[in-house]
Amino acid sequence: MKAMAKHEKTVGKLVFILPSFLIVTLFITYPFLSGLHLAFTDWDGISKDMRNVGLDNFKELFSDGVFYLSLKNTAIFTVLVTALQHIISLVIAVLIDKKMRGSEFYKAVLFIPCLLSTVVIGAVFGTILNPINGTLNKGLAFLGFETLSQADWLGDPRLSLYVVIMANVWQWIGYSMVIYLAGLQSVSAELVEASRIDGANAWQGFKNIEFPSIAPAFTINTVLSVVGCLKAFEIIFVMTGGGPGNATEIIGTYIYNKGFTSSRFGYGTAVSLVLFIFIIIVSFIQVKMLRAREEDL
Repeated sequence: MKAMAKHEKTVGKLVFILPSFLIVTLFITYPFLSGLHLAFTDWDGISKDMRNVGLDNFKELFSDGVFYLSLKNTAIFTVLVTALQHIISLVIAVLIDKKMRGSEFYKAVLFIPCLLSTVVIGAVFGTILNPINGTLNKGLAFLGFETLSQADWLGDPRLSLYVVIMANVWQWIGYSMVIYLAGLQSVSAELVEASRIDGANAWQGFKNIEFPSIAPAFTINTVLSVVGCLKAFEIIFVMTGGGPGNATEIIGTYIYNKGFTSSRFGYGTAVSLVLFIFIIIVSFIQVKMLRAREEDL
């Protein structure tokens, strides 16, 4: 009887596990293994012909100047977005935590962009920044900034990447703000009040009490921001398509252009595999360093 009951319990567990196992296998494991195979082929993404090319895709990848340019742009995009997102969202979170006038309204308004599609955000910014009839240039001309009103924000290689960075930061500030706000609201009010009684000013209280207390929120925001930037695609694809002249080409658009535009699906998959490995390494290093920082604080 005990053996039968144990068998029935095991079967019951398997029945509950089976749906999740099938979903993971169908949508994660199989695509990953299939992509791993495609990375070593010259498949064009359409025909049935598929020839194994060994490491040729990877050799070409690391000798392609555009790939290195996309790496450089991705690095600039990631560093600036992460830094600006941290600074701006933390300042806003602190102000809202101090119960500034209209804080609930600002909290809701700033979080709304996170709920919108990135494609929609890119399309809206593309319209606003249009050099001919865009709202921004018309507004600048109205205010008397004639030189600025003639700028081609997305068509100038010197400006385009930084403009896209600002659009991306604008979309995700609210998300980082909420995470910081949750951390700030868990800080002991008695501890902060005690520091004020001991003579600490607002900056000293934040630096020595509040900021160390939100170290986990800092870690979460950093990891999410960096990983999100490394796999970014939609915002740049919609706003610039990687141009002008590869000025905003990042790894995501590089993969798309090689895999779909150039019909080199095998090569694009090889780049995706390199990106996947790179994200794992960067995430591991980030978490290890930031966790160590939390312990020191």
